[in-house]
This record gives sequence, C-alpha cells and structure tokens, in this order.
Amino acid sequence: MKKNINRFIDLLLVFRKKILFCFILLFSFNNSLFSQPCTNNNGTYILPYGSWPNNTFTPNCSGVYLDIATNCWAGEYSNVNVVVGETYSFQSSIPTDIVTIDNNNSIPSLAFGTGTVTWTSTITGVVRFYTHGANCSVNTNNRTRRVLCGSSPPPPPPCAISTPAANTCNVSPSICNINGYCGNTGSTYTQNSWAQLTTAFCGSIENNSFISFIAPATTVSLNVYIQNCTNNDGIQMMVYSGGCGSGPVTSYACDNLMAPPFETFTVPGLTIGNTYYLMIDGWAGDDCDYIIDIPGYSVTSFPPLTLNNNAITIANGSSTNLIASGGNGTYTWSPSTGLNTTTGSSVMANPSVTTTYTVYSFTGDTLCPTATTAQVTVTVCDYGCTDVLACNYDATATCDDSSCVYDVSTPLVTNTCTGVSSGEINVNISTISTGNIYTYSINGSTPILYNIATSNLSAGSYTYEFFVNGISCGIQSLLVDNFNTTVISINTTDETCSGNSDGTASINGTISTNASYLWSTGATTDSITNLSPGSYTVQITDLNGCISTQNFTINTGVQGPSAFAGLPASICEGIPYTLNGATSSNSLGVIWSTSGTGTFSGGNTLTPIYTPSSADIIAGSVILTLTAIGNNPCGDVVSTVILNIDPIPITVPITHY
Repeated sequence: MKKNINRFIDLLLVFRKKILFCFILLFSFNNSLFSQPCTNNNGTYILPYGSWPNNTFTPNCSGVYLDIATNCWAGEYSNVNVVVGETYSFQSSIPTDIVTIDNNNSIPSLAFGTGTVTWTSTITGVVRFYTHGANCSVNTNNRTRRVLCGSSPPPPPPCAISTPAANTCNVSPSICNINGYCGNTGSTYTQNSWAQLTTAFCGSIENNSFISFIAPATTVSLNVYIQNCTNNDGIQMMVYSGGCGSGPVTSYACDNLMAPPFETFTVPGLTIGNTYYLMIDGWAGDDCDYIIDIPGYSVTSFPPLTLNNNAITIANGSSTNLIASGGNGTYTWSPSTGLNTTTGSSVMANPSVTTTYTVYSFTGDTLCPTATTAQVTVTVCDYGCTDVLACNYDATATCDDSSCVYDVSTPLVTNTCTGVSSGEINVNISTISTGNIYTYSINGSTPILYNIATSNLSAGSYTYEFFVNGISCGIQSLLVDNFNTTVISINTTDETCSGNSDGTASINGTISTNASYLWSTGATTDSITNLSPGSYTVQITDLNGCISTQNFTINTGVQGPSAFAGLPASICEGIPYTLNGATSSNSLGVIWSTSGTGTFSGGNTLTPIYTPSSADIIAGSVILTLTAIGNNPCGDVVSTVILNIDPIPITVPITHY
C-alpha cells in the first residue's frame, strides 16, 4: 500500500512538470541536428518530464533484462547504478525511441542510439537513461525502460516434487533437497512474524511462508527464478536459524527485493548438516511463482542396505557371521538372541533355534536419510539322514546332511542236505557306489566283505546284518533249509478206533523225480496203510543224494482231536511272525490258513512262520486259523488267532520357525 501511494504522488509531480514544459518545448525543440541527439539550443537535453522513477535502479547483472519502470514517457530519464568495466544494454519497449546514456546531464553523452544501446561502462556511479520518441519527440505514451548486464542465467530446473511452504514457522516442512524447489507467494499466505523475526528481516513482511532445509555446504548460492508476478515486483528472502514462532533469530542472508525473472541469493556462514529456515515473502504482498536452484549441487545418497546373505543354515551349536553393508554405516541388529553384539556392520550369530534377524540403518538422501531394514533368517539344523528308507535314518535330524546310505544287498541262501552242514550264504549288491565299503555279518559275527561267502551252514535260521561304511542297515532272518525236494510233509490218519490198525501215512506234496522212499515198515512206496498206533519213520533220498528223515505217529483212535491257535499278537510291518503258542492233540495233523494273502513257512506245524503280504499290511490285521485234522469218526477241530500288523512309524522332520 505504501508503495502504491508513493507511486501516485510521483505521478502527480511528473504530470505537473510535463504540462509546464509543453510551452518551453514549442520554442526550444531541436530535432537532433546537433552531434548529440535531443538537445536544446542551449546544449541541454530536451527533458520536459524529468526523472522516473524517483529512486536509483541497481541492476543485478543476472544476464536478463530487468524492467526499471513500465509507465515511462518520452522526454524523461531513469537513474541507474553502473560499475566500471561492466557491459550494459539499455532498451526501450518502443523500438523507434532514441536512447541516450549520459553522466548527470553531461554533453557529450556516454552513448546513444535507437531502440537498444549497448555500452561498456567507463565509470562507477549513477548514469541517466533517457528515452525520446522518434525525431526527439516527447509524448505521454507509456513505454518500458529496461536494462541488462551480466551473463544470461541458466534455464530454470524442472520442479521437483515440492511440499508447499508453511504459513507458520512451527509447521514448516523439511525439504531434503531444495534444488528445484517450487513455490509461490500467493494470497493463501498471511503475515506471520514475531518481534525478533521482524527486527532481523531486511524489509516489511506481508505474506511470508517458511520451509526448513539442511545445509549441504558452508556457503550456499541459490539461483532464484521469479515468474508470473501479479504486480511484477518480486519476492523477498531470508535464511535464518534460531526461534520458530518466538525467540531470537540469527539471519545469515536477507534480500528485500528479488525482481523477476532471476536473482542470485548467496548465504554464507552455514554449518553443514545443521537445519536452517528459509522465509519467502512477496514484495509488498506480490503473488509470484518461484523456483530455487543450487548451481553445481547434486544429491548424494547412501547406498542400499544389503546383507552378505539373506538365508543361512547352520548346525546346532555352531555360529555364522552376519555382515551388513551400505546405508549410512551405522547398524543396529534385532533380536539380540544369540548375537555377540547388536551394533556394527559385522555380528556373530549363534542361535539355538531358527531365528530371523533384522538390521536397521538409513538409506537415501544423505541430508534426509530414510530408516530402512534388511533381514536374514538363520536356520538352525540338527544334521543327519532324514530319509526313513535309509540305513542311518535319524529321527531327531531336522536337516539332511547327504549322509544317507541304503541297503543295496540281497542275501542269497543255498540250502543244505538234512544232517549235513553244506548250506551257504552269499551277498549280491545291486548298486556299488565308489567309496562305500559293504560288509555283512551272520549271527552277529565279525563283519566280512560282501563278496566273501559264508559256508558250511547247517539248516536253520540265521540273522543277517548288512553294513555300509560300518552303518547297520538292519537285521533280517534267513533260513537255510533242506533242499526243497527233500522237505517232507506227511499226511497221516490215526486209527479210527483203538486196535483197528487202520492208520495211514502218505507223503504230502510232490517229491522230485527219482526220489526213493523207505518207511520204517519196510515199504518203499509213497504211502502206507493199515498202521497201528505208534511211532514211524520215513526216509527219502532225493536226486541230490540228500537223505531226509521224518518221524510221525499213528495215534490211538476214539479220542477226539484238540486245537489252540494261541493268543492274539502284534507285529511290526516287514517282520515275519513265528507262531509259538499253538497246541493240538489227538489229531492227524494241523494246517494253518489265513484270511489274508500272506504265506506260511512250516504251515502244517504248530510253530510256522507267517509272512504278511502287502494287502495284509494295508488291512492292518489277519485271522490265522489252525485246523487239527480229526480221526474218523471224529471231525476236524479249528482255532483262530488275530495277528495285528502295525505300520512302521513315519517320522516327519520338524522344522522350527
């Protein structure tokens, strides 16, 4: 408002001078016939309207034309401060105007021409910038007088994403990078100040706003681009520290008029990393857009936060080195469980359970870093073989260590003749892996290499244990039997009644060709009849020359048979079951049968070995039936027993989280 009143008064004074001078002009006008343009007969400049504006204009030599005044007339001048050696271009907005530069109404002039005059100053001080119309005419047509000096400014940078300045200091946004910061001094901002701020400022405050920034250097030179000003006046700026809303402030730089389109604002004495406030105000309340640029400044950033590994597996009881890099170089680790320290770029981790560690640091703009994290999961393992099919399966292992070995053996049994120790066990290996040592043991003996046979075995059951690199693959039972052709099974019938001597005996099954028979009765056929109660023997010689002898008894008649299959039992999957609790009396023999599909070894004895089939294992149980063959007239007697088959437990590795 003050400026507008002063301007109005100045216009009235100039107008009065212009009216008075019109009469003088009629008699003294010179149309530039002299060597100096637009002078009177007495050698003075034709100057009916005096000076405008009243103040002396100081160009900022920013390389762009600066308007001295926009409502100038022909026949007046403006005072301009110049510096010796600087080149100036003085220009009128009317290209036909005569432009003259002199030193306080001195003749001859320092420079003159039409439209624009470029002159390298020979003095330091104030010069006059005259404008006259063509042919030295004077008139009241408004024109703009402007002046240029210095190099052209760099083009304004693009606007960065800018948080608007705050109307009050206490909520001023912190701008990490004011390089390319854009804002304006619009009417939305009101006057906000306190006594110390008003005193420290170099002008009057009308619509100020605030931002804060972190000093990137001790001296910051800002290029300020001022655009789209409503009154074409400009803006004001001050950088300070101290109070915010109240209290004393320290000003580091203040400019009370930064005219469009460009000004340089230098702020010395800063401390790198400290926070400062930048107050922007419209000159006399002017509404302007502005862009702030820091020449030569580039944003530096902390590198990304990284870890030497994001997933590590260690053995229980061991430790691992966790290494962080990047960020601002300061690191904090969490949780502290199992760590030797919670700070620093390198820590040792020795957790007892699987643990995810988080490292904290800062990344991004070095002036305004952002908190960031990175994580690594340390999996703690109890190492061992985790394959349930392996010989060395470890139910407590949580991580496989590739140590699993497998039973690749097949024991081969060669039977023996009855009464002769000629049986043999050999081992066949299906897959031989380089570096593995394969051995086996019979009946707990010292293990021998797989390719050495165990000989001179008599018929019977043997335990077979296979080893890979000294690791047992389990024990299984082997049967060295008589040759199949000499295995004798006899069907007998007791006498029907005591004294009838009508018992019979016959060989059950097929005997190999060329086998010979010799009964204790002297018979040589495959069956005999008319037997009295008592004990008998049959001797069979097969084509291998093996002699097998089988004793049997013909029981007294009348008495009925009895049978007991034994008590219910349970076995584990894959283990044959020997029935050892069955009893029978007064029968011609026993026969075992099953509700499943398994097989019996010695199925016509009271102690057979039952091997469950796959279907039996899936069913989970079978019913085994013992049939005692009765004598005529006595019928057969049966007894059953339930055999439960339990699957081998499957152990699932447990992973701790």
